[in-house]
Amino acid sequence: MYTKLVIFVVFASLVFALPSFGQREGDILYNKEITGGINFHTNGGLIGGFMLRYTKKFDRGEYKFSGASTPGVGAATALSIPSDKLFWQVGLEVSFIKNPKELRYLNPTTNNTYIAFKKNAMFVIRPQIGLEWVLFRKAEEDGAQIDFILAGGPSLGFLKPYYIEYQYGTTSKFEAFDPNVHNDFNRILGAAGAATGLDECKVVPGFHIKPALSFEMGKFNGNVTGLEIGALLEGFTEKMVILQVPDTEPKSIKNKQFFSSVYLTVYYGFRR
Repeated sequence: MYTKLVIFVVFASLVFALPSFGQREGDILYNKEITGGINFHTNGGLIGGFMLRYTKKFDRGEYKFSGASTPGVGAATALSIPSDKLFWQVGLEVSFIKNPKELRYLNPTTNNTYIAFKKNAMFVIRPQIGLEWVLFRKAEEDGAQIDFILAGGPSLGFLKPYYIEYQYGTTSKFEAFDPNVHNDFNRILGAAGAATGLDECKVVPGFHIKPALSFEMGKFNGNVTGLEIGALLEGFTEKMVILQVPDTEPKSIKNKQFFSSVYLTVYYGFRR
């Protein structure tokens, strides 16, 4: 809910500001750009992940994208984009994914917390390649630039076993959570560290695609600061099991194979 509210407020503010962005357009005085940022999305927690991206201007020329012709209307339409407004980019994202039904509990004896029925922690590494089209250029020393981005690529989904400390009589053990074994919440003393179980990760391949709008602000062409708002569609070759209830209970928790989200990325970088 927090992430959705942040994205809605920022997006609404930018939409109302759009008329002023294109008033004075300056020249694009850079050819390369490197940016990094923090990501917030509707499938994650307070911080959803991180990104690093390299962007480069296309060679000089004019690029035409032809549309399909319509019978009885005429020849196919074409969209022509000058090369100084068209960039290609490669990037890498790391994103942390949660199940919306995750609930955190506190053990009153140890004061440690754990997430009920959590079988795996999920994170995704996304190499990607895409196109960036400058819609509105900013003035040389101030204003805002608006870009449209379409990117995609493979997804590597990692399922890391979720370890808990479980009490057996007078002793306790750290074990990967099994809903059919660790079915007494009163004996769960807490969760293990985030790095526990990393060597047991299961890797599930997939694919993702995302359209986005980038709002770059700043007074100098050498630096870049901005916001990227978009949607992401992602699918994997199997269901990503994050939460799991015992076999004896109704399957009230669903795990997904396909994910969709809205995201906001705050980024900073430099260009030349």
